[in-house]
Amino acid sequence: MKSDPPVGVHKQSHLDTGHAWKELQGTIKINGRVFIIASLSYLPPNDQFQGVRYILDRARELVNIDTVMADAEFVDTKICRYVRQCGCDYAIRKGATDAVKDTVEGFRGRADWDSNWTLSSSGRRRTHNTTLVGLEKDFKSAPDHKKKDDEEDEPDTTLDDFGDDEEEDVVEGQLTLDQAIEEPHKDKEEIDYFCIITSKSVDRAGIDPDENPIGHDPEGSAWGIGRLYRDRWGIETAFRDKKGTFAAKTRSRDLGYRRFLWMMENLLYNGWVMLNSTVSDQSPDRDDDEIVVKQGTYLDELDRRVLSGLSLDLEFPDVEYG
Repeated sequence: MKSDPPVGVHKQSHLDTGHAWKELQGTIKINGRVFIIASLSYLPPNDQFQGVRYILDRARELVNIDTVMADAEFVDTKICRYVRQCGCDYAIRKGATDAVKDTVEGFRGRADWDSNWTLSSSGRRRTHNTTLVGLEKDFKSAPDHKKKDDEEDEPDTTLDDFGDDEEEDVVEGQLTLDQAIEEPHKDKEEIDYFCIITSKSVDRAGIDPDENPIGHDPEGSAWGIGRLYRDRWGIETAFRDKKGTFAAKTRSRDLGYRRFLWMMENLLYNGWVMLNSTVSDQSPDRDDDEIVVKQGTYLDELDRRVLSGLSLDLEFPDVEYG
């Protein structure tokens, strides 16, 4: 028997139920730790820009913001303009649209950028000038260790095998030296770029973080933008921690009740992060982002020292933890 979906849900075809509730959430990263700073129940009639503006305004009331980072879902001229109006920079993932594909066709090397790129959106303010940064994500050609057994490796060559451009007796099919230099940029090893739009100034490629350089300044470089955006991955870790440990599992279809449990989950998570941050601050020999108190230990102690001492007669239907 097919039932009507609950009120306030979004269509999500990839889920078994075909729909889901959505929460727009703002997080901050301080000393390597992720804190949840603002949250908004995102209903289908909501305007995305208004929701983002609420989250950003709420966050600015509590902390000083340097750079706003977000997924490609939030690429919009109005959002970018408002972030800049607030005196902040932004670094937002940009998907492979036709305009992006056309631009990255001219990119060279493992990191490149276009400082005069135009972002287009629907609405009154349809365009916004920004910088598009492209960083190597992967090579489309398969590396040697991933090649199938029936694939033959290309024959090895040395500089002696290549003639000069001006030589007329170059063997057919043999590369010249100049062609060999340009060969890595051919289609068979076309670079797949991870793209980010940013309001920050970019004037050089910089140094790949994977090379583990010592004493360099990433400011103003394409790789520096990528290094900055990598901080956003801590948000994904926070969601995983909440879902695995702090989330209350329920089958209730009541949006208000589910939102209450969601906010409790956020408070429990923030309390755990704050506890670890405080302990680390009091211990100079510990790293800022070190996990000192485990999640299970934190919840057990919270139950033993706080909840067990309260004379509350509360019942939450259909709720499980862990």
